[in-house]
Amino acid sequence: MDVKTIAKAYEMGIRTVDLSGRGGTSFAYIENRRSGQRDYLNDWGQSTMQALLNSQDWKDKLELLVSGGVRNPLDIIKCLVFGAKSVGLSRTMLELVENYPVDVVISIVESWKEDLRLIMCALNCARIEDLQQVDYLLYGKLKEAKDQM
Repeated sequence: MDVKTIAKAYEMGIRTVDLSGRGGTSFAYIENRRSGQRDYLNDWGQSTMQALLNSQDWKDKLELLVSGGVRNPLDIIKCLVFGAKSVGLSRTMLELVENYPVDVVISIVESWKEDLRLIMCALNCARIEDLQQVDYLLYGKLKEAKDQM
């Protein structure tokens, strides 16, 4: 979702948006595979983090939900630093329950909760809201995308 779409949604009274970008389930990729006739759209669109970074001016006006490409506790923290109110990990969870018994999945999720606490401690954040005050550095493709905005 780009900022023009967010602005239009806001004008319509929408106050919560899901910024699932490239990095999660790619319907362009699925359709390309299904048709077997093209592959040039496989990398179409902005990444979830690019969408979230582009939405910074909206984070105090809207609830920004994030999904797509979120795979681990560090990804969760990054999304929360950039203003996400909630983070979805559906593909990650589906892969876990597909590959491990339920008790192992529960153990993994519990260890992630501990990892989240450790990362927050390293960032000197006692509450999730504190994460939005963390200074951050951008580099690589994300920095290039920010520089183009």
